[in-house]
Amino acid sequence: MALSDVTITVNLVSSVGTEPYWFPLFLVGGAGSSADPLASCNEISYTEFSSLSAFVDALAPYTESMTRAEKRTAQELAKSTTIYKALEAMYQQEDHPNKFAIIVHITAVDTTTLLEEVEAVVDKGWRWLVPIYGVTSYLPFSDYVEELKNTRKMVVFGYGISTLPTETYTETVDSTTYTLTDYDRTIYLATVNTSQVSVCAFIGAIAGKNTGSLNYRNVIVEGVTAASLTEDELESLHDLGFMTFVERAGDVVTSQGKSASCERYIDTIDIEDFVVQELIYETQQALNVNDKVPYNNDGIAILENAAASVMSDCCDRGLVAKTDTNSYSYSVEYPAISYVPDEDISSRVYRLGTVTFTVQGAIDKVEITVEMTL
Repeated sequence: MALSDVTITVNLVSSVGTEPYWFPLFLVGGAGSSADPLASCNEISYTEFSSLSAFVDALAPYTESMTRAEKRTAQELAKSTTIYKALEAMYQQEDHPNKFAIIVHITAVDTTTLLEEVEAVVDKGWRWLVPIYGVTSYLPFSDYVEELKNTRKMVVFGYGISTLPTETYTETVDSTTYTLTDYDRTIYLATVNTSQVSVCAFIGAIAGKNTGSLNYRNVIVEGVTAASLTEDELESLHDLGFMTFVERAGDVVTSQGKSASCERYIDTIDIEDFVVQELIYETQQALNVNDKVPYNNDGIAILENAAASVMSDCCDRGLVAKTDTNSYSYSVEYPAISYVPDEDISSRVYRLGTVTFTVQGAIDKVEITVEMTL
């Protein structure tokens, strides 16, 4: 071997990921059978993780008496589960979030119990509810999320397609029938790959992006297979409330940017929720940090400034449309004390604040005319 004065040290470093404004909550409803590796792992109540290795340590069935070799075996068991493989797909995405939450059941639990658990942690800051394994019904979660008010969430789940669906997807649970296209806040992925892997890959591709900056159509997703569909078949799938993965210009990308209702673009829902959440937070902060917000024009100005600050930030983030004169299309109006009814003053409630804005849209398709002279 030739001599050298150069020494190379190689350190393997995992991708840290992106600090997300929102993060996903994965829901595991139980092992598929006693032969499922998950059946031998630990249950996990709601826990937030910043790495896959931390999740493996929580899932692996360690005991204090285990040798190092036995602990490695327990780790390999955890890594052999469908859940781990699905989460790996999330971490394969370029801008994956560096934080996720998960609830893992080993013994199967019913939908009602899972909904109660979700409700108990609804204020924890997660955004996307993702039932990825052992969950028998999905749309009750859609129904629950749709009815939430100030706590704004989305539901994402997957459906492995061997044949194209031809009818609107429905579920009947406890005598109640749920219809997919009734829900603005649901994304249903019809996938060629294992649905858990595809859904987690999708989450990894979107959750680390800046809020509202992402058009959900044409998002590049690594490690998934594109569906081979004609334009008519794809449009039919979209009309039924599904999104899928297709190949465009050599990349595997999301096929559309609307949610299951076929009525709302998902980026506009993100922007709506961001504005609402920030208005609530900044207005509450104004009430907190001031010893007293007086019910006069000075106090109203404090509240108005909080709202104006939120909208200025939204402009900087590219969430608000611009006019032809390159100014942002929004207004913040908090009428003066002279416009406030006496009963509102006596009850200490200010109701007249109004924020109006136009959402920044996106270009989905392009038509070009080429004029060529011979």
